[in-house]
Amino acid sequence: MVLAALRRCKKSNSVTHIAVEADLPRTTTGFILNELAARGLAVRIKIKNHYEWQLAPTNALSSLFSAKQAFARTLLGTESVEEVTRTIATLSQGERVYVVQGNVSAEKAHNKLSREFLHAYHTQLKERQVILEGVVGQHVLKLLRKMTTDDLRSHKDRLVIAHVVPDHYVDFDCDLYVVRDTVFVVHYDGQRTHTISDPAFGVALRLLITYILSTAERIDLNKLIVEELQKRSS
Repeated sequence: MVLAALRRCKKSNSVTHIAVEADLPRTTTGFILNELAARGLAVRIKIKNHYEWQLAPTNALSSLFSAKQAFARTLLGTESVEEVTRTIATLSQGERVYVVQGNVSAEKAHNKLSREFLHAYHTQLKERQVILEGVVGQHVLKLLRKMTTDDLRSHKDRLVIAHVVPDHYVDFDCDLYVVRDTVFVVHYDGQRTHTISDPAFGVALRLLITYILSTAERIDLNKLIVEELQKRSS
């Protein structure tokens, strides 16, 4: 709630003002602001003879990877979803991200994220050569036929290793991303993300996903995209 209040503020504000925006006691708000600052999400700045708070100017999610203690948090708003994709798109070259995509969220992601942002995200993934390996349902393959030609070209040539499972195993409304020791749970419709930074949990989920990958049917997603594009051009 405090982070959401900071996002709504167009400029820096006092603890009192932020507490009112977040509908929390001033002392609680002050404590949370200090916690956010420690995680690189907020900054305290001096304005004349007093101090105010504002969002950290950099991509704060990247600071999660250097966190010394495990923690979990929830962020709200479209920007919280876009920050996750930005973080993934700026990983080290050749880095691997494990993904589990829900059938419901796959369609919502396509509808909720702006075309401009989505295409830029795909371009970054290709340039950084970030590898996405994960699990999708059969329904996702049907979505390819609904995409525009521009959208298909945007998806084409990404380093994606896809494994398909029956739809009923992924019939849920969120996407899971395992990035190093951090797990992101993304809800596109509700525009919120849950972040869990915990080495033990990250390893556990990564091993479970790896087992699913070993039993699921691997498909050549790029080949399917090329075939669909050829059908439309013929």
